[in-house]
Amino acid sequence: YQILRLHQGGLVWYGGFLEGFLAAFSYLRIKKIPLLETADLVSPYLALAHSIGRIGCFLNGCCFGKPTHSIFGIYFPNRLIPIHPTQLYSSFGLFIIFLVLLQWRKRKRFTGEIGLAYLFLYSLGRFGVEFLRGDSLPVWSGFTLAQLISIPLAVISGALLWWNRKKQVVG
Repeated sequence: YQILRLHQGGLVWYGGFLEGFLAAFSYLRIKKIPLLETADLVSPYLALAHSIGRIGCFLNGCCFGKPTHSIFGIYFPNRLIPIHPTQLYSSFGLFIIFLVLLQWRKRKRFTGEIGLAYLFLYSLGRFGVEFLRGDSLPVWSGFTLAQLISIPLAVISGALLWWNRKKQVVG
């Protein structure tokens, strides 16, 4: 029910990604289009689109950061003190992921590698940015829900990347 409360932050990114993945998986399966090849193709552009979307978060004032007196602090109209522009940190990080994935494709060793690389890099970035977010409350042991999702996602995608790349080593 809370996912429908859009004015309170419903449809967060990980949930949207899961739903999008399930829809894409179903569509690709019906049309008999290979999932891993498709993931390799779209992952860089998913990072780019997400990067642009985070600029929208900045303009909207959502996904905001904690108060700061660093040189990066930004005043928002509804805040009395400067806060971290975590939306811009995320946007910049996702744009870097986009560029990295475009280069990574040139040395790809196995089908699905770029999709896994996206999941790995995004989960690491999201884990870090969450420490600066002011709108995410800790849910367990000081970690936010996004961090608790990012940890296993990074471990699993990182392990699959390492294992599959290791299998592809010639010699």
